[in-house]
Amino acid sequence: MPHSDGEMAAREPGKFLPRIFLDTLMAHKAAAAQANRALGALPDDVAHAIAQQAQALRTGFPDDPGPSLWQSGCGLETNRWANARIALACLRAGVPATPEQVNRNQSTNDTFPTVLQLSLLRAYLAQLHPACDLLRARLRDSAARMGERLVMGRTFLRDAKWMPLSQIVGGWADLVQAHHEWLALAASALGTIPLGGYSLGNGDGVDPGFAAAYAVRWNASEDVPCRLSAAPSSEMAGIRCVAAFGGALGALAGGIEKMAGDVLLLCSGPEHGFADLGFQESAADSTTLLGKSNPKQATTLLMACAYARTQGGLAVDLAARGQLAVFTGFPLLAHVLLDAVHVLAQQTHVFAAEFVPSLHPLKPAGVSDPTPQEPVA
Repeated sequence: MPHSDGEMAAREPGKFLPRIFLDTLMAHKAAAAQANRALGALPDDVAHAIAQQAQALRTGFPDDPGPSLWQSGCGLETNRWANARIALACLRAGVPATPEQVNRNQSTNDTFPTVLQLSLLRAYLAQLHPACDLLRARLRDSAARMGERLVMGRTFLRDAKWMPLSQIVGGWADLVQAHHEWLALAASALGTIPLGGYSLGNGDGVDPGFAAAYAVRWNASEDVPCRLSAAPSSEMAGIRCVAAFGGALGALAGGIEKMAGDVLLLCSGPEHGFADLGFQESAADSTTLLGKSNPKQATTLLMACAYARTQGGLAVDLAARGQLAVFTGFPLLAHVLLDAVHVLAQQTHVFAAEFVPSLHPLKPAGVSDPTPQEPVA
């Protein structure tokens, strides 16, 4: 599409919400229908059809990726899209249902943050949590393989004092574990959802029993449990737990990035660099220097970390930009955080599974400093 004028450029869709968000949204609509049925807010046949068709739509949307990311800041178009898709599916199945019935007892203002939190928690548990566990375990294994090998400890990139290589690699594992534990704490808060806050966060206009009935149905059907927030406005207007998750995600990415940068330095050489660590070499890492081998997986991880770190920082920045009763950047927030989790998890897993196991000491056993010096500051 030509971008000769700003109006046409602004209308180009370009980006869409991730599949895991749309999948979680459909699961949400199914649980909401079952809750409305329990409350008598929907006829049994309509509620059953809504729940059934919402679950069926979770298999994918090959012909419809949903609304553009660039929509109302509360995510109105995405909520309306889901309501319309489910209502149409019910009609085709022979049970007429309206979008209003699909959306019964829900406002976009509490639905979108609820789905965002649950989809983030799902993505973390399925993707990033196992990737971090694998990286930590592989680094521990690698540290054990280093034995008693010594390398020069360095501060300011200057020689300081000889130290076990296992301490350096083990320190990377400690760093990953600490950041992972902090992120896990932040992720656990994502299960506290603002559903029931309705339009303004105070529950005005919603059946007072809806949120509790929803939580029962969700927890009975989904692997990721939820619980109700005592202050829905905290997540509808201030995105408290999502911002905390974004900050912890950025910190984790920063820690892994530091580790990958250290790996690059210790793998430098082999003749004119530090040459402390070796790796599985390849003869196809350079288009001009035949036979040259590079620790390219570390550089890929560095890029992924930089991306995830900046996206986490964007989430924290966006947290300051809500106005009064509702935050107005939810679609962007969902896109950047879910994508950051996916990218960081994918590249962390590849690095841990394919690169870390090949790390080995290059210095011969028994290397030591014949005249130990005092540590350099």
